[in-house]
Amino acid sequence: RIQTTHGQPQRDELQAFFATPIVDQDTAERMAASVGHYARGCYDDCVMVLLPRIERAVRELVRRLGAPIWREPQTSKKRRLSYGQQRTLRALLLSLKGQLDEDWYRYLTTLLINPLGSNLRNIHAHGLVARATREEAAALIHVAAYLALLELTTR
Repeated sequence: RIQTTHGQPQRDELQAFFATPIVDQDTAERMAASVGHYARGCYDDCVMVLLPRIERAVRELVRRLGAPIWREPQTSKKRRLSYGQQRTLRALLLSLKGQLDEDWYRYLTTLLINPLGSNLRNIHAHGLVARATREEAAALIHVAAYLALLELTTR
């Protein structure tokens, strides 16, 4: 109905909307492209473009809030040295508990990473379903819009 009433938003307008301190220009451009995929009924394309960009935006949000996004190399008795690695989306989102509105925090974790919820990140990233649905694509656009509208404040 929105598209029928208002028409398809221009890609540069969408890119400008998504581009924020949390979402860099390149990521914003891909988020804008995903909305175009959705508008054309290419829901799987929308989801597969959008999921890693949402994770990138969450990673930047966590970094800006001062939480670690990287696990340092560790030494142990079993192995001399383990390599450092990026923290998982699960770890990143869990570090946001108490930093985001509680309802939004639960929404994001349930939708993206909770095995008892939609768990969209894992079911699509690991190929557990053949293709994404319209509802999944719409929910992820909703998450991207939320991340674009977030304002960082200092306490």
